[in-house]
Amino acid sequence: MRIWVVSLAVIIAVSLLASVAPASDTFWFARVRLYTGAIGGSPMDPNQIFGVRPNATDDYDQRFDSPKAPEPIVPAYVYLSWYRTGWARYTNSYLSDYRAPVKAGQTKVWQDLRAKSKKSARLFMDWKLGPEGRPELVPPLDYKFMIYDEGTSPNPTGGNSLDMGKKTFLSFNYEAGQVRYFHIAVTVPPGDRPPLCYITHSPTRVAVKQWVAFDSHVSVSNRAVVKVSWDFGDGGKATGAKVTHTYKKAGRYTVTAKATDKRGATGTCRLTVRCE
Repeated sequence: MRIWVVSLAVIIAVSLLASVAPASDTFWFARVRLYTGAIGGSPMDPNQIFGVRPNATDDYDQRFDSPKAPEPIVPAYVYLSWYRTGWARYTNSYLSDYRAPVKAGQTKVWQDLRAKSKKSARLFMDWKLGPEGRPELVPPLDYKFMIYDEGTSPNPTGGNSLDMGKKTFLSFNYEAGQVRYFHIAVTVPPGDRPPLCYITHSPTRVAVKQWVAFDSHVSVSNRAVVKVSWDFGDGGKATGAKVTHTYKKAGRYTVTAKATDKRGATGTCRLTVRCE
């Protein structure tokens, strides 16, 4: 009886998760963080946000663009902010900058990201393209994110570039009293793109007759995904953005997820699972 109750709960949970919208062009965000000495070091500034959302503009939106508290009056701190003159009367520093969605074939630039520290130090900056556990808010996988380190003088069209999709952090030496300038460019490929996906599973170590949760992390262009079909490599099949499966025998299995959008374009991803 206990096994039946757990199985039913899993089935209900998966059916609800499968109805969650996948990532899209119209609503996503990313976070940028600043640390002292190492990734995760202290003091730190953990939460600069940029992204797009419906009804936002590329200018100030009172509903979406959040002002940031002033630099703290403490002996040691780091401070990271979007600098926006004229957005509000009482501050030029912002915690978040949401824009209108980026169109196919377009590049949009989030300019004037400023890093400061109370003391001289080696500073580290990292980023996360979308939140954990919320695939519907992760940017589509074929977007290109580039961060530009302008140095200690503003250079809004230049700087040393780094692909944010290939590397997750950068570091630089900082002298007290300086301002370090950055900007971020987001490029969307031209035209309609087919769905993209990548597979993860939990738990990561798979045992025989154990329920395993699979996630397709499917992302789309301007068209909705209408179906994600799964083949678990042992004859088992399922449908949904997130599904579960059990393996009856130990072995290696190729798991395939195929996403289809409303115009029939498809995207396929695969992962080899070892069941012990």
